[in-house]
Amino acid sequence: MSLPPPGRLSRRGRWIVVALVLEPVDADGASPFTDSVAGDEVDFSSASRDQIDEATGNIGCDLYADGSHGCGVLSYINDEPYGGNEIGDALWWIDFPASGEPDIFARGDAPAFGGLRFAAETVEYGAVVYYGDFVCASEEDGLTCWNAETGHGAFMHRDGYEAF
Repeated sequence: MSLPPPGRLSRRGRWIVVALVLEPVDADGASPFTDSVAGDEVDFSSASRDQIDEATGNIGCDLYADGSHGCGVLSYINDEPYGGNEIGDALWWIDFPASGEPDIFARGDAPAFGGLRFAAETVEYGAVVYYGDFVCASEEDGLTCWNAETGHGAFMHRDGYEAF
């Protein structure tokens, strides 16, 4: 997939959209792009977390400034395509470590995405979003997320996921 070139700036919800590049605003809702243009380097250290979900709402990701990211596929909770852990909880949460391939496990607490605790930014089909080195591309057949620095990531969809 080739990424789009930078474009004009516009504000949409809690994110700043730069040619389909979504970056979080700070805790006060201020835009780090006030006097910036596409291509400028911007410090997002004040944005400690954000959430995205894909168009159907079945897949969502929690993104954190410390680089700990994870995505969940809600249909895996009931369908259990990967079974469960030793106490019977469904494997549905895909963790993206700082290095190495993502892995799936059971998550005991509720994710931030999906409006359970915070509003998530919906990533429509064809959109590519960035959060630091973490990139997600939404397509009709699933969501692909990866670490742009390491190249490791996963393609997630209703029927399964493939780590790379």
